[in-house]
Amino acid sequence: MLESSRRGARVVGIDISHALLDKAWAEYEEPLGVTCLSVDATSPRALEREVFDGVACNHGLADIDDLDATLATVARVLRPGGWCRLFHASPVLPRLGNGSPETRDSAAGSGPTTE
Repeated sequence: MLESSRRGARVVGIDISHALLDKAWAEYEEPLGVTCLSVDATSPRALEREVFDGVACNHGLADIDDLDATLATVARVLRPGGWCRLFHASPVLPRLGNGSPETRDSAAGSGPTTE
């Protein structure tokens, strides 16, 4: 968020938790015009007058109770042709290495193939 703001973008961060927003805000050395709002992204009225070029969610997907409603909000607030990046790393999921079939098979539990 901060790098986008440094480059001149209008950045809005949302979370349903006031406490988490306060914690995030306290970590910024300089706010750079980032707006933090306590918003329930599952609400059909969330950000109802806003339009964004892009939406990013980092490490928050597992904490969203109603993912369908949240994605409906994302679709509604994105401008036509806008972008959405959802990222969620999990220590439970295996690493897929370089993406080779052997690595994928091994990660899926079938072990490497030899021919």
